[in-house]
Amino acid sequence: LPQCRAYLLFLQKKFLNLNDEIDDLELELESKVTQFRQMQKQIKQGEAAVEQQDQEDEAELEEYLTSLQTQVEAAKEEYTKLKADAGSDGGVGRVKAEVEALKKAIDGEAIRHKTLEGDLEKWNKKLEEMRELTASAAKIDVIRGEIAELKNHEEGAEKEYKDFADSLGEKLAAKRATYRALERKRRETYNAIQDLRGNLRVYCRIKPPSSHEKDECLEILDDMTLQVTDNDTGRVSKHEFDLVIGKDASQLEIFEEARPLATSVLDGYNVCIFAYGQTGSGKTYTMEGPPDNRGINYRTVQELFSIAHNDRKEDYTYTIAVSILEVYNDKVFDLMTTSRHQSKVRWSGGGGAQQHVGEVIVEPLIKKVVHSADEVQAVLDAAYKNRSVAGTDCNAHSSRSHSVLTVYVTATNSATNTSLKAKLHLIDLAGSERVKASGVEGDRLKEATHINSSLSHLKTVIGGLANKKGFISYRNSALTSLLQDSLGGNCKTLMFANISAHTNNIPESLCTIKYAAEARKVEVGKVSANTTVSTTK
Repeated sequence: LPQCRAYLLFLQKKFLNLNDEIDDLELELESKVTQFRQMQKQIKQGEAAVEQQDQEDEAELEEYLTSLQTQVEAAKEEYTKLKADAGSDGGVGRVKAEVEALKKAIDGEAIRHKTLEGDLEKWNKKLEEMRELTASAAKIDVIRGEIAELKNHEEGAEKEYKDFADSLGEKLAAKRATYRALERKRRETYNAIQDLRGNLRVYCRIKPPSSHEKDECLEILDDMTLQVTDNDTGRVSKHEFDLVIGKDASQLEIFEEARPLATSVLDGYNVCIFAYGQTGSGKTYTMEGPPDNRGINYRTVQELFSIAHNDRKEDYTYTIAVSILEVYNDKVFDLMTTSRHQSKVRWSGGGGAQQHVGEVIVEPLIKKVVHSADEVQAVLDAAYKNRSVAGTDCNAHSSRSHSVLTVYVTATNSATNTSLKAKLHLIDLAGSERVKASGVEGDRLKEATHINSSLSHLKTVIGGLANKKGFISYRNSALTSLLQDSLGGNCKTLMFANISAHTNNIPESLCTIKYAAEARKVEVGKVSANTTVSTTK
């Protein structure tokens, strides 16, 4: 029994010590709970999952503490009971078992406490990362807002610029339209004066340089003024024409400029349109044009048939015929026949001071009545197979003759007993370059000599007309004989001076320009329509 008492006292002391440890643990646990709650407040703004986990951990811990406190109270009650029943060996054994269980529970709680501390540290790190992400997201939102604001400002500035550009474009377009209208009015007024004076009109058409050619040397100052810069001499000169046509002008635009003059043949006026210039300057392109982009010839006859068959069919009955000639080596040949026989050219009018009264007669000559522009083109295609062409240094497929398409118009008006008779010459002259520039020899040299000779006689005739000489030597060449009633008779005449923008062609271009300037001085007098009124009813 004394040993039991001693052991009981030992147990009592041990229990008291254990009780003190439990109290310390309770205080520590309470402190940890307080800290945990403070931490819980700090992470309360975190993710819902963290908050839920903390609440679950706190509830579980509180539940365990409550259970532990219950166990302590039970241990106290058991201690009291042991004091009353200290001599019982069964009670001591039970106390030992409970003490051991309590130790295990405390050890387990310590382990759990460490686990909770580790979990708390991990959740704190996650919360800090979330705070950093939230701060970064806020910065990104700010930057996005600034970008949106800049974009709105840019769109506003772009719209203001576009509105300004549109307004400026409209004003510029209006100014250009006004300028073009004024230029056209000025040209129309000038042409009206020229009609009264009867001057030969000269249009200058510029051929653009090809891809392998050098820079241009021509500048259009306005609709009637051309500036030429000679890069070799540095000389700059200005030249006036009735119209300057730029390199970008279309075939249709060219025809529209010549249309009023060309179609006046239906009113009984004789008309002559010819293209002059060096080989390769665009003469044939201007007058004939390729099949997919026709020139003056086709568009003119197409317009004549349109007016005759539609606009005036109620008033006049028209008959239209054509002939096609070439002047080769100062001889005239009819291209509408396969036989190579020379035709003769004579003047049916008076001589001396009356040499301008009358008309040119060509014999023999085939005149074919035609009914459409396509029929005329077919006749031309067949006839041009007989035309003389050859290669030169200026052009690989150069025309070696002057071609003359003549459209004959006769018409009657039964209501007014009026009839009219007129003709339209459409002429593609051979190249005007000097013999040295053409680089030909043999037969080609002979051809070039005749071409230059005929053009030289044409220049002499134009000079004589410009200076109003009493006698003009038309008969010095076949070409001038053929054009006698076009240049010096009752005829409206238009000359296309074709020049190249290529810098190497400056000398030939200047020759063409001088030729054209001389032609502009020619006054053929006021032109009258060839109409007659029948007295027979």
